[in-house]
Amino acid sequence: MPECPACGSAQTVKNGKAKNGTQTSLCKVCGRRFHPDAKPVAHSEATRTPILDAVHDRMSLRGVQRVFGVHRNTVIRWNKKGAAEVRQTVSVCLTPPEELVVELDELWTFVGQKKQPRWLWLALERRTRRVLAWVLCDRSEETAFTLWDCLPLSPEQCLKATFCTDLWRAYDEPLLGVKRLTRRGETNHVERLNCTLRQRLGRLDRKSLSFSKSDELLEASLTLAFHRYNLSR
Repeated sequence: MPECPACGSAQTVKNGKAKNGTQTSLCKVCGRRFHPDAKPVAHSEATRTPILDAVHDRMSLRGVQRVFGVHRNTVIRWNKKGAAEVRQTVSVCLTPPEELVVELDELWTFVGQKKQPRWLWLALERRTRRVLAWVLCDRSEETAFTLWDCLPLSPEQCLKATFCTDLWRAYDEPLLGVKRLTRRGETNHVERLNCTLRQRLGRLDRKSLSFSKSDELLEASLTLAFHRYNLSR
């Protein structure tokens, strides 16, 4: 039997035929389904860039496959690889602590079905409009603590900065001891970012067939989306 092109394992079996009638194989180790006689196709950067731009501008994976002729699994691998490279960069806040204003908010979405909700927590720096940190989890107080730990701020910066939130009780304990504003209109910029994300990423639409099927894909797409957004600021 042919070796798996993903993990190199020889534990493969026949797995039916594709639509064009060619034989396919399945790897018992990693679960990869592949064509034994298929030759790898190398895509240039000039081909890959517009495809990724389309994915991050509300086009679905199947739509990309129909328009550009590149299989959606290939695009998924590009997303995962790009997200892994982006995660190596560390966010830095250059705004003076006395002028630092951080807006915090949450965005609802789901994975697979609406019975599996996910909450995207955002921390936006008001002066530069850059995303300082984000967390994808539930809407509990533990997630608020996780977002607080992800902020690229020192304890001295946190004490001098101003944090703007809504009245959600999960913020009470993490923001205890720092300056916090809950007045109406203090979170306008981060709420505008929420609207921008729903317009640019089809997987964040409330009613959509482009929703994410796994947390891994959703996190990878959000990682690249925030990286692109910060670069544009």
